This record gives sequence, C-alpha cells and structure tokens, in this order.
Amino acid sequence: MNKHFARVGVAVALTLAAASATNAADTDSQTVQITIPNISQIDVAAGPIALTVAVPAAGSAPTAVTATSTYAITTNASEDGKALQASIGSNITATGVTLNVKTATPGTGTTNADFQPLSSTAITLVSDMQGTSAASVVLTYQLVAGLNALPTGASSLDRTVTYTIVDQ
Repeated sequence: MNKHFARVGVAVALTLAAASATNAADTDSQTVQITIPNISQIDVAAGPIALTVAVPAAGSAPTAVTATSTYAITTNASEDGKALQASIGSNITATGVTLNVKTATPGTGTTNADFQPLSSTAITLVSDMQGTSAASVVLTYQLVAGLNALPTGASSLDRTVTYTIVDQ
C-alpha cells in the first residue's frame, strides 16, 4: 500500500506542478515617456476695426466710440497661472486721443480688467488662467477723443494691437 500512496503522491505533485506552470505569469515592463508642451494659443478675428468719432451737436463734446471683435484662446496650466497681455507697436502721440481695450472673461477662475489704455508697454487684460479654452471671447475697443484732438484728415491713425499669453 505504501507504493500505491507513493504513486498517487507523485501523480498529485506532477499535476500541481503542471497546473502551476500553466498559471505562472510571464511579465515584462516598458517605460512610457510623457511630454506635455506649453500650450499658449490665441487667434484674434481677422479684419481691421474701424473707430470713427461722431461729430457731436453744437455745445457737446465728442463721446467715446466702441467696436468689438472676438478671439479664441487655449492655454494649459502653469505654476502661477497665465495672463493675456496687449500692447501696440508705437504709442499714440496725438493729443487728446486714447485707445482702450477690454475683454470678457475667457473662463472660470480667470480675472479680467475694465478698459485700459493701450501703449507700447504691455498691459494685462486677463490673469489667473489655469487651463483655459474658449472661443468667440469678446474684445471691446474704445476710442476716446477729446476736444483737443486734432483731426486725422483723410488718413487714419492706425495701430496694430499685439496679444501675448505669458506666464504670470
């Protein structure tokens, strides 16, 4: 009987070894490299913006003139957030003439400012952007021309506004 138990024991051991070999996992690994680029994209609507001061009634001063445009923006997060800045290539030196701009808030958690005068020094229009994606965001331009502003005649006083996304 001992031989019978020995044979059964060997058969059970071989069966368990075979089952264990079939269930054994063969493992390997692979490194996945993840790269996240800095995303700072802005696209301002095409076309010039025309701002023409209306001739006021006698005894009245000219009123500010506004015109709108739109832009689309996509940014990812950064350490301290991102900001949208605006500037013009050269200051408006005409006496009594100010070109202002403001923008709607492009996303939740962002902060925007009211009208600000444009100059060759960049101004911050929107701050605290931490991953923003929005289309058709309204930009509003405002022209203020006082009574001391000289007429431009047949030509216009053109300025190119540059919008830049920067880390705060």
